[in-house]
Amino acid sequence: MGFAKDITKLSEQIRKRFDNICGKETAKMALIFPFLSVLGYDVYDPSEVIL
Repeated sequence: MGFAKDITKLSEQIRKRFDNICGKETAKMALIFPFLSVLGYDVYDPSEVIL
């Protein structure tokens, strides 16, 4: 998929997940990591992403 389609799909997922997010770790896993992945970062590589 292209970047625009990936962002659109992610925004739809975020709308569905938003009510179920109740803490920092949940927010990171459900919102932040998917967003960084769409941007092309490897969220599991500590040299690319430092939280």
